[in-house]
Amino acid sequence: PRERFDWRLHYDPDPSVPDKIYTKIGAFVTDLEFNSFEFKIPPKVAEHLDYFQRFGLIATKEALQDAGLLDSPDLDRERVGVMVANSGGGEFRDWASTRVNFEEIHDWMKQTEVWSKLPDDVRRSLYEQTRKKLNESLLPITEDTMPGSLPNIASGRIANVFNFRGPNFITDAACASALSAMFSARNSLILGQVDVAVSGGLDSLMACHGFVEFCKIGALTPDGSRPFSDGANGFLMGEGGGILILKRLEDAVEANDTIYAVIRGIGGSSDGKGKGITAPNPEGQKLAVRRALEDANVDPGTISFIEAHGTSTAVGDVAEVNALIEIFGGLPKGSVGLTSVKSQIGHLKSAAGAAGTIKAALAIHHKVLPPQINFDKPNRYIDWDSSPFYVITEPAEWKRIRPDIPRRCSVSAFGFGGANFNVVLEEFDPSIYRAWKRSREMAGKAEAPRVSQGSPETPEKKVIVDREGIGDYMKEHGHKEGEVFLFSSDNPVDLLKQAEDTLKDARERISEGGRLRDAFRMPSYEGRYRLAVTAADVEHLSKQIETLKKVGFNEKALIALAAKGIFVGDRERIDHGRVCFMFPGQGSQYINMFRDLKEKYRIVRETFEEADRVMEPLIDVPLSSIVFKDLEMGTDEYERASEMLRQTEYNQPSMLTADTSMYRLLERLGVSPDIVMGHSLGEYGALIAAGIMRFEDALKAVSARGKEMRDLKVDDPGKMASVMAGLEEVEEVLSTIDGYVIPANKNCHVQTVIAGESGAVDEALEKFRERGIDAVRIPVSHAFHSEVVAPAKVPLRNYLSKLEINPPRIPVLSNVTADYYPMEGKPEEIRERVLDLLKEQVAHSVEWMGEIERAYADGCRTFV
Repeated sequence: PRERFDWRLHYDPDPSVPDKIYTKIGAFVTDLEFNSFEFKIPPKVAEHLDYFQRFGLIATKEALQDAGLLDSPDLDRERVGVMVANSGGGEFRDWASTRVNFEEIHDWMKQTEVWSKLPDDVRRSLYEQTRKKLNESLLPITEDTMPGSLPNIASGRIANVFNFRGPNFITDAACASALSAMFSARNSLILGQVDVAVSGGLDSLMACHGFVEFCKIGALTPDGSRPFSDGANGFLMGEGGGILILKRLEDAVEANDTIYAVIRGIGGSSDGKGKGITAPNPEGQKLAVRRALEDANVDPGTISFIEAHGTSTAVGDVAEVNALIEIFGGLPKGSVGLTSVKSQIGHLKSAAGAAGTIKAALAIHHKVLPPQINFDKPNRYIDWDSSPFYVITEPAEWKRIRPDIPRRCSVSAFGFGGANFNVVLEEFDPSIYRAWKRSREMAGKAEAPRVSQGSPETPEKKVIVDREGIGDYMKEHGHKEGEVFLFSSDNPVDLLKQAEDTLKDARERISEGGRLRDAFRMPSYEGRYRLAVTAADVEHLSKQIETLKKVGFNEKALIALAAKGIFVGDRERIDHGRVCFMFPGQGSQYINMFRDLKEKYRIVRETFEEADRVMEPLIDVPLSSIVFKDLEMGTDEYERASEMLRQTEYNQPSMLTADTSMYRLLERLGVSPDIVMGHSLGEYGALIAAGIMRFEDALKAVSARGKEMRDLKVDDPGKMASVMAGLEEVEEVLSTIDGYVIPANKNCHVQTVIAGESGAVDEALEKFRERGIDAVRIPVSHAFHSEVVAPAKVPLRNYLSKLEINPPRIPVLSNVTADYYPMEGKPEEIRERVLDLLKEQVAHSVEWMGEIERAYADGCRTFV
């Protein structure tokens, strides 16, 4: 664009012409809207801010907003560090130099023969008019010029505007700068030096001299960026900025943050002695990638996507991919997707790694393999036949390599001077994280997970080594038991008074040897305004109340307050629609589920005690003894206990007890449903909530249901499988199978469970895999929710007919019909219809999607 420089003055298609550029194109940011008042920067100061500093402020604000930290009153700004990348500043410094150097140019002009022949008045006029034009075109040099263009002010400006008082600095590793900044930020988090890191890269070095210099080494393309293509002839120079908010994984989980991706590992290397200071060195690149994999403690075979450096230079692409082949070459052909975001936005130089990381993190978050553009004929000098790589040119669903392996990718950035960095990213899987936490608790270790960990695959020994030197971390930041305090009033001021009274009561009770929870009082819930405050201890409660007093009931601060565990509601202004409770079924169980809740809440404890009284005569042991085990048990013992809990006759009453405990606890806390539903076995939990069955009777019913399943004698018990596809595609495949197989659990638009005859299910699995659809067998004894288990229907109904069945108090959706259980009519008619639905449910498909859609159509907007 002309406002940056006029390419016509500098262009020559001949690369050998001195001081000229052979390209007319660049990826410039145009029409940038920068409102300096947003950042409390005076306009006279703001006009001297180079573009890279503006990029940094805009991107940081958006990132903090997305993280819920922008207006957070409780963010400890002394614990926020800013580590961002910039290389060489921007072009404002060049403009200042031009103003200063004009006198040098004028002096050179005076030394020419032509100048000496000009009349004095012409020379004076030429000087004055040129100087005037230059002064009009370029900003004056003031006290704001230097800070507006210095590279290190990129981080300082962010820290200043947002009042962050942790360390701030920039890193410069040329085109690897952004990943080097993340390398530093990650380490600061691990060492406990900061709690939040603002990191990324900012680049606006788009002055003409940069184009000239890159043209002189043949690095720029004259016609477009085409990474990995046979016609790749250079990169498209670009500018921009990317900011990421980094936290320790455990802190992010505890804060209920949106986690786009987990940094599993980062590796860095130098090329050492190579062909030249600017030439790519495959040995150095391989070293960085290997170090990242080692740091992440993952196998290369678990990486299914690589966001490469991919500059589109003839030498660079070949060197990079052939280096990657040496690391990933043993993997199946076509198993690893390869892209470079530079095909779309150009090469952002020092910000390139930030762009690649953001792209990869969003790909993980959305479970989509992102494409690149401008790839036609594969580069002939890359050994594609020996590689597992394919260039992604169309967006595609990103499927896991195996159900137990989270999506993982590798991101590279390499810079002049032999700087190489690589980062391994992984999707956040709550179940894997919980398993990791459980394994840590079993091992009795106190170390906190580092940002690059978060998987049960990480050996405990490695975690200990990584945390060496900061063993006191968990003493400060470890898990603290929390409480929730509830308040209701027609006057917001009264809510604060209630909270302060509770704090006073809590202090008195603790001084007398009591506990924080003893200060809890059940509110009336009749007031217009409601307040819920979570607190780990009495000092935390005090801090929460002080925060609320400071911020007040400011609507703009509600999101930030909620992120800190302070929730404010106005019943007249907020309509969340109706509330639906959804009860899970078999498969959601785990050893020691609800242990913390049982220890904390009497209602949960009493529910498990009631279940013990009912179930012990039926299973010969207290049900609690199957669910709750010693936290110090070994791995083998844990597996044996888990296997026992998976057995249907124990699993079903255990899950029902957990479902009922949670329902009773929520109801005690004032959270009640308008509609209930349950998945498979979970429907019995919904029936209890609706008053159709008593808990005692439902326990006996599911115990009988489990025993009928266990003892069912059929020639072929059938099989079940989970298919990662929607109902329409599943039915299309099943229609081609000769034997009996049906969609048994219609769970969502991307996952369906099938059940049927063993041979038919096996055949279906093969056909799904041929289509590239993930499908795995579920280890169950019988093909539930299919006609395979139909012989169990009559015995089950006979048993249920002996139990007390009541008309529902609230609507209950049925797995069989995706419609409601009857609520009107004679009690005996309702009873018979309930018994019929439960009889059919055991051998009928679970119409789960239909139930959710029906609840939504009937006004439910909150699903618990």
